[in-house]
Amino acid sequence: NYTHRTQSQRLWDSYTRMCRGLITDGQNNILNNPFPKFYNLGETEETMIQNLPAEVPSITEKLDGMLGILYEEGDNPAIATRGTFDSPYAEWATNWLRLKGYSLYDFKLDYTYLFEIIYPENKIIVNYGNRAELTLIAVRNNNWDGKGNRELDHIKEAEELGLSYAKEFSAGDGNDKISDALKYLDPPRATEHEGLVRRYSNGLTLKIKSA
Repeated sequence: NYTHRTQSQRLWDSYTRMCRGLITDGQNNILNNPFPKFYNLGETEETMIQNLPAEVPSITEKLDGMLGILYEEGDNPAIATRGTFDSPYAEWATNWLRLKGYSLYDFKLDYTYLFEIIYPENKIIVNYGNRAELTLIAVRNNNWDGKGNRELDHIKEAEELGLSYAKEFSAGDGNDKISDALKYLDPPRATEHEGLVRRYSNGLTLKIKSA
């Protein structure tokens, strides 16, 4: 995991950005490869509005929980959080997954499944009430060679697994898609949502948070 010094002194490069919950074995082979660090709108040069690609991005809701990273613990599925295998959030998520009856065979080999951990004791800003579950937000190919899609369709994967998933704003007319997504950021509904994640075809990912 990247350190507090990395974050406070903004020592970001391709290596430190990659160390955001990365899981390796004893020989430093990558086993689970979560999202690299990404930024808020306007936080870096590439995320300034005037520098964004001239295309309609993929837009999904940003949930206000804790990132959960699926990994293999012996013969069982388990969840880590960013930088630790045994945080209270990781233990809660692992127990939830196993009590629901999931096994390693339910998940595709060589893919990293990423979840938002949401339950009342883990409330950050958004009040989800009694909601308590793992919500699938992405399924990433660990062996991606730079060709084709890096990620599987997380909605399709979630439906097959019987899990909830991060909402994706459907394509169609680009302006309508963005307008629909931006309603998440407008009062009074803004208190129900953390914000949005926008992804572009060149790999740029950024987040926009509600007030």
